[in-house]
Formats: sequence, structure tokens, C-alpha cells
Amino acid sequence: MHHFACAVPSHESLTLLTRLATGRTIVDIGSGTGYWTFMLRQYGATCVAIDNGQSAWRTMWVDDTVPAEGTQWLGRHENRGGEDMLVLVVYPIVGGGLAGGTEGGFMRGLMRACNANTIAVVGTQNRNGYTAFRDMTVDEFMEKEHGNCWEKAVQVPLPSFAGKDEALFVFQKRECLFAP
Repeated sequence: MHHFACAVPSHESLTLLTRLATGRTIVDIGSGTGYWTFMLRQYGATCVAIDNGQSAWRTMWVDDTVPAEGTQWLGRHENRGGEDMLVLVVYPIVGGGLAGGTEGGFMRGLMRACNANTIAVVGTQNRNGYTAFRDMTVDEFMEKEHGNCWEKAVQVPLPSFAGKDEALFVFQKRECLFAP
């Protein structure tokens, strides 16, 4: 996991992301090793890796990773919250407990900072607590807290490490049904 990534990209997921991003940059928030950025670039996508570098146990696949917190990077005036970009988050941290912070805080902060029309999240699809939330999947979170403005466009299963049951979730912004 520290060498490649927490989740393995498939041909289907890389092709889908590349096509969805046509004419736009993919910004890989919390890119970790940069493996997804590396693979997306192999598929012809323009991809920027953003990571705070908190893990010292990583093999880096891209040497141009921008050292920054993802929400702070999105908040910079020139990045406009990721407007006109596809925001990719691979294995968002759960937070809380031993990890520090607030449980689900990373995803909630990202959603507050994000102004993109497309968000892709790689994580588990079985509530095992590995990604973003201890007791719900990312699509359940999006429906519960952002269902008025975001809808799941597609969910693509990914090759998984034992017990993780991973998928790529893609969400598209829609006209809000009521104020968030």
C-alpha cells in the first residue's frame, strides 16, 4: 500500500476519469504516493498531485507533488475551489480517535472548500471504516449531507486488498434542490 496506493486503479476507472476530465485538470487531493496521478498521466490526463506529506513511509511516483493541505490548496484564489477541475480523492482519511481530528472531518472540510462540478472518491463500499467515515460509505455521506446538490453518477468496483471491497465513486453537481 505504501508503494503503490491504498487502492488499485483499474483500466475502467482510469479511462472513465480521463474521459470525464476531458478539457479539465484532475486534481488529486491527498495524493499520497502519487500513483493514481502517475497512472492518469499515462492515460493522457492532466493531473496535479496535492499532498501534505505527513507520511514518511511512502514511495513517491511523481516528483512534482505540490506540498499542501488539499482544502487550503482549493481555497487559494487562483484555484477557485477546483472550479473547472475534476477533484479526485483516493482513500480519504477517517480521522478522530488515534488519527486525531474529527471523524469524517477531512471529507466535510473538502466539501466546504470544493467548487468543482465533479468529485471522484476512491474508497470502500462496505462500511468497514477504512475510508472517510467509520459507519457509512462515501456515497451514503454524499446522499445524507449533500444529496440536494450532488448525485452519484457512477460506482465502479476496483481490485481490492483483502477485506476492503473498494470502488470509485463519481459525483456530479446538480442544481441544488434547496439551500445547502
